[in-house]
Parts: sequence; structure tokens; C-alpha cells
Amino acid sequence: MIDYEWVQFQFQEFTNVFPEILNMPESSIVDPHDKDTTYYKSSKYLYELSGQFHTSHFVEKYIDEIIVDLSLSKKNIIDVGCALGHTGLKFVEREHFVTFYDFPGIGLAFLEWLKIDQGFNNMITKPYGSLNDKFKLDKEDKFDIILAFDVMEHTGNHLGFLKWLEHLGNKVYLCFPYVDEYFPPYVPRIDEWVDTDTIIKVIKRRYKNVDFLKVDGRLYAEYEIE
Repeated sequence: MIDYEWVQFQFQEFTNVFPEILNMPESSIVDPHDKDTTYYKSSKYLYELSGQFHTSHFVEKYIDEIIVDLSLSKKNIIDVGCALGHTGLKFVEREHFVTFYDFPGIGLAFLEWLKIDQGFNNMITKPYGSLNDKFKLDKEDKFDIILAFDVMEHTGNHLGFLKWLEHLGNKVYLCFPYVDEYFPPYVPRIDEWVDTDTIIKVIKRRYKNVDFLKVDGRLYAEYEIE
């Protein structure tokens, strides 16, 4: 069964085969002054992708609930800010098709290796910036499900991030950033950085079939885009 420990073990195997991967230079494709970009350039964030990433112990219970709720039909899913794929790989295991989307670098290199090593034919990787026309997809190219876990706090524009997700697909599952008690020092804050209550109000007002759930102290949202 794919879980946090399984992914971390596979990543260790990957770095044993390719030890030089941990010395990959910082990505320079993101303009830290561009308010339209989803992420901001950050050596600390990219370092966290090298196996120190904190994801999944917080989200695994919630992911399992999502999987139970999915219909038997296979879904086309995008894992936004996928890092090492802790979230999306659980859906790959259940034969949904998953697009892993993040910076080009350690995380996507690992997932490409894992795809071949494990024979996963129902996954692809896409580097940041590869979705056409500033992330606006044609209707037929949109995803059934958008996963956005542990990623919003790595942006400086939370409301802009929610609007960007609207262009990707139909149903969103996301976790709230720790904006009230945690602010990444490496993320430039711009004027749309908001608190949790404001994000909740925007989601309730803008989307349909909204549901919120708190798991192990972390708040999650599930909603459909009009």
C-alpha cells in the first residue's frame, strides 16, 4: 500500500541510485515579482522537496476519505504542487490517471523515475508553466479533480490561487494554509494574502456543494466550481 513511509523509502532508493540529484541547482524559472505566478522562487522550498518535505502525515486521513467517496469510474486528476507525490500516488495506486504538477527539479525527477521503476502507466509529470495560456485549459482538457494540499502557503496570493484553480477543472480538494500562525519567510507577501476566515467566506460565496472538514487540527475544503 502506498503511504508516506513507502514514498520516503522509494525516494531514498532514488537518491541512492542518483546521489547527485540532491545537488541540483535552484530553479530559476519563477519570477518572484510576478503576481500571476503560482509559486515564488525559493531555495528553502526547493530544499524541502529533497526529502525533508513535511507533507502527508497531516493529510493521509483526509485523502483516504476522498478515495472512499469517489465513484467507481476512473478520474482524471491533477496534483498541484505535488512535491514527491505523496498525495497523488495514492490515487495512481487505485488506477485513476494523475498529472503531477510542480517545479522542474527533484520532485518531478523522482516521479519520472518512480513511474518507470514501478511500471505506473497512469501518471505523467508536467513542469510549472507547461499548462497553456497562463493555466487556462480548454473545456475538454480540464481535470475531474484538483488536489491542492500543502501548497497554498507557498504562494503570496491566496485569492489569486483559488481563481487559478477554477481554470483547471471541476472539483477541488484543498487544505488551508497556516496563515494565522505561519508565514513562510521566503514567500513575498502581496496585498491579497488573507486570513482563514476570509478564505472560507470566499469559498462559500463563490462555489457550490461546499464542505469543510477538520482532521488532526488541519482544515480542508471540498467544493465544485460553477
